[in-house]
This record gives sequence, C-alpha cells and structure tokens, in this order.
Amino acid sequence: MSERSLNNPPLDELVFGIQFNGRVFSTNEIIELYQKYFQRDYPEILEKPLIPNSVELVDRTEVRLLQSTESRKQFIHKNDDLVIQLQPDRILFNWRRGKNKSEYPHFDEIFEMFEKEILKNPVIEQKLPFADQLELTYLDRIIDDSFKLNEYQLGSVFNWFDSEKLSRSFQFNQSYYISELHSGVSISISTAIRNSDKQPLVSFETTIRGIRKDLSLVAWYFKAREEVIQIFFDAIKIELIDKWRKRQN
Repeated sequence: MSERSLNNPPLDELVFGIQFNGRVFSTNEIIELYQKYFQRDYPEILEKPLIPNSVELVDRTEVRLLQSTESRKQFIHKNDDLVIQLQPDRILFNWRRGKNKSEYPHFDEIFEMFEKEILKNPVIEQKLPFADQLELTYLDRIIDDSFKLNEYQLGSVFNWFDSEKLSRSFQFNQSYYISELHSGVSISISTAIRNSDKQPLVSFETTIRGIRKDLSLVAWYFKAREEVIQIFFDAIKIELIDKWRKRQN
C-alpha cells in the first residue's frame, strides 16, 4: 500500500473481495452477468481454479473450500488494469498496473469503479446481505538502489529490520486480529526478481479480512484502508516516503 498524499507510490495491485458462506452464484448466472453487464468493457475471459475462502476468527483463520468442479471466471478490462473475478462463493475486483503499466489513480477512484461494477450491480446487490467476509489487499513492489541480485539490505527500506544486515533471500509473515473491525490482518514481505528485466525487488503485501455487521460494506472498506495505510507508514523508512511524495517528471 502507499497513499496519504503519495504521488508516486509503489503500489502494484489493489484488491477488493467479498466472500459468502456457500454458493450464491450458479455458473449460468455468472455467464449471464458477464454478457449483460461486463462484456463490452471486459472482453477477455479466463478460467481459473476456485480460491478457498478464509474466515477470520479471534483465535484462528478457518479455510473453506467449496466442493465443486466449477471454475473462477476472470473478466479482463480492455485496458488490462481492471479484473473482475467471480466464482460461486466469492467476488474479487482487482486494479493492477498490468502490461500497460497503468498509473495508480488512488483509492477513491478505484473504489468508485468497484462500487459501480460490483456493489451497485442490480444482480450482485441482492447477494450482498449474505456476505460472510470482506477483504482488502494492497500489494506493493518496492525497488531500492541498495538491492542487488541475491543481496538485499532490507534495513534501507523497512523500519522493522536491521539496517546493516544483508539477505540473499527473505520471507516474513505476520498475522493478528483487530477487534475494532472484527477482522484479521496478514502481512507478507518477500524478496523477488522481476521477470521482465531481472530487477531485484521486495514484495510487501497487506490483507485485511473480516466483517462487522454493524458497519456498512463501504464503511468497512474505508476503515480497513486506514489500517493498511498505518501499517505501511509504520513499516517504511521516512526517506522513501518522502521520495514517493514527489511527482514523477
């Protein structure tokens, strides 16, 4: 993630999700949704395996896999920067930089698109009272001058790690529960190499997943966003924050 007045954030993907406890869409219904509402702007369809649902409880994460031979349908926007994903018990709406390297338009604009395409869709809207979990994921891909092949000085980017230590590879995972949102937080940090140009980078992924029945869906997403923003600003060195506040020339 990375916002709060950042003009040049390292955000690579933003995902809104809605999960249901059991099937709410048939395959025919998903196809009809596509043909009626999405086909014009999302001309490409991909078939993918179902994603298990994760339900955040106070003391654990419960994983549910729908027993079905059906697939997850991905509808790809003509600009390649938006993806709608539907499976019988789950909805995902992704913004991504994509192959066209789209500039991140910031949260409010993407949320408006999510609201238009998903939350206010007349068919999907009827399913929303049965939502079992909501989710919000920010995936940042961070490049720093200190990164070399098989040599990452994570302390130059993160407040959380030793500033002098060099790592050939690195994987960090943390999870905890936020009682205010009735939601779980999952943080994953890992080193990687970008395939296109072999550029070393660090992937920083933060997901908040849960539901609070006394909050509207919109209120939950905006509160979750604030939590992710706080995590990001706590984790990242102020020097990089200042760099990302500047506009690209």
